[in-house]
Amino acid sequence: MIDNVSVVIPCYNEAKTISSIIDKIKEINSIWEIIVIDDGSTDDSYDIIKQYEVIIIKNPYNLGMGASVKKGIIKATREYVVLIDGDGQHDPSDIPKLLEYVDEYDMVVGSRVNNGSLSKVRCISNYFLKSFAQQITKQKISDLTSGFRAFKRDLVLPYLPLFPNRFSYSTTLTICMIKSSMNIKYVNLSTIVGRKHGKSSINLFFDGMKFINIIIKIIMLYSPQTILMPFGIAGLAIAIALTVYQLVNHSKFSPNVGIFYLAGVLTILLSLIAEQITNLRYELIELSKDSNKNRNINYGK
Repeated sequence: MIDNVSVVIPCYNEAKTISSIIDKIKEINSIWEIIVIDDGSTDDSYDIIKQYEVIIIKNPYNLGMGASVKKGIIKATREYVVLIDGDGQHDPSDIPKLLEYVDEYDMVVGSRVNNGSLSKVRCISNYFLKSFAQQITKQKISDLTSGFRAFKRDLVLPYLPLFPNRFSYSTTLTICMIKSSMNIKYVNLSTIVGRKHGKSSINLFFDGMKFINIIIKIIMLYSPQTILMPFGIAGLAIAIALTVYQLVNHSKFSPNVGIFYLAGVLTILLSLIAEQITNLRYELIELSKDSNKNRNINYGK
């Protein structure tokens, strides 16, 4: 079993579950570093956490899941990081199942199996978001929003500035790693259930719209052509269809259709330019990394 692990647990009003989670983690491996982020809890969560020999980060008020996870990853000192929710959805005894693949893959995600623990509305919402992300990324995604995952800390640090402070940090991280051509392993876990206590503060409609917005922003950051090109092609298709219609039915061409031609062509050109700028930027980043690595080697000599 891997010992060089930091377990990061975001916690907000989880007094009924946090102690059992910490106890189980310590039973599995007593030398793992455990970092608990109390995100401005108003119940007894913080007092319970203080009873354990763990690293505690206390937010003065509720900053959000994403902000707490970012703080935990930054605070972590071990090579590997495991993220696990503090609400009892995840079984700590499954952590070794994730760590089994962490050397072979860049990130390992505990994927939820439909065991009836989620409502039909929640299942439909998750399915829609996952399908949307798969369509844009052209990659199979078993679970887009699971907060149970393991990875090498250094690989994830560059993406932390992109994490939203509230929800969907998991969506952001998944999309970023896919677009960076990293390998993700999904481990099906039937033990992942709904919240054991309390109520989720996620609004399916409004937060669902935020998830979609985040997916689009990440794709625009890594591959703008994926978003822009379809709009350009659609503009040209509309223009051609209107031209054919007018010529067949009125034997003349309206200059107003030229707007669609212009919009379509400009959008296609914009997508090509944006894609080249993005590729150039990441090439420069890779060159900078190689330069810094060589500089460190020379300093070492």
